[in-house]
Amino acid sequence: MARAVAAAIGEKIDAGFLAQLAELPAARAEPALDELEWPRCLNADPLGYSFVAQIARQVVDRDMLTAGQRERTLARWKKRRDDSMRLSRSGAR
Repeated sequence: MARAVAAAIGEKIDAGFLAQLAELPAARAEPALDELEWPRCLNADPLGYSFVAQIARQVVDRDMLTAGQRERTLARWKKRRDDSMRLSRSGAR
């Protein structure tokens, strides 16, 4: 499911939030992400995980997610992103 979540998001996402959106327990998150890195499906860098090839991301997004799954995933991601931006703005004052 981590691959499908990363495809729905379509941009870099940190490992912890990717695992949370994919509903992976912490003990399974790292091995699942490692499995996606080895065949070069996902790339990891200090900013997070993203697809190596956008065409692969598009295929996974189209074929591995229902419309409802995609919408729920994007809604959770947008809420977290908005909450994070609100917190950083309030902390900057």
